[in-house]
Amino acid sequence: MNGQTSGLGLKERIMKKRYGTSGSLFLWVVIGVGCFAAEVFSAAWQGVPGDDAAASSVAKRSGGDVGDTGDAKLRMIRAREAAFAEMMDKAVLKGSWQMTSGEGLVGKKPLSDPKPESYAIEGASKVIGDHWIITARIRFADKDVTIPVPVRVVWAGDTPVITVDSTKIPMLGEYSARVMVYRNFYAGTWFGKGYGGVLSGQIVKSPEAGKSLKDQRAKSSANQRAEEAPPKQ
Repeated sequence: MNGQTSGLGLKERIMKKRYGTSGSLFLWVVIGVGCFAAEVFSAAWQGVPGDDAAASSVAKRSGGDVGDTGDAKLRMIRAREAAFAEMMDKAVLKGSWQMTSGEGLVGKKPLSDPKPESYAIEGASKVIGDHWIITARIRFADKDVTIPVPVRVVWAGDTPVITVDSTKIPMLGEYSARVMVYRNFYAGTWFGKGYGGVLSGQIVKSPEAGKSLKDQRAKSSANQRAEEAPPKQ
């Protein structure tokens, strides 16, 4: 037992020296992604309806021809999903958030003053049904990592609502949220354990959104060297 304990400590020290972390962050990411993958494949195995089945079902309920109406519905679904993915690609959600706790969660205490927020999104990709992966960059303390966050994208008519239910996010905690995105703006509610609030802002395109801090510093240093170089004769 002591040998195992000291071995684990050694591994953690190696991880900390090499990556600046004891390895718990990597463990959270592996567990989170693994659990989500298991859920997705389990749903697929049980026959979660895809776009074709959904379109066919809508056509039958509306009394239309499954072929023509279903194809039109499928094209509409794919078009709106493509538009959502495009809006999330290399984007930054830039706005403000407010929070409250205790009695504030039942409307008996006001929200805090707004505070700025910024979420860099590398991209969004559909997995199956309404399950998506949003690849987000999280900067917290001295950490700067890009991780896949499992979400559901539920549609209110033509408007996507990013839906998170008790999802563990590395370094941040467990959260639930409903965030509507429409015409390059976002607004919604979020909840942690015993507290929650609102958030809103703009969706801004940024080529730097998916790049690491190291890459950005390298680019900045290269630009600075170019500016400081003596002019060619």
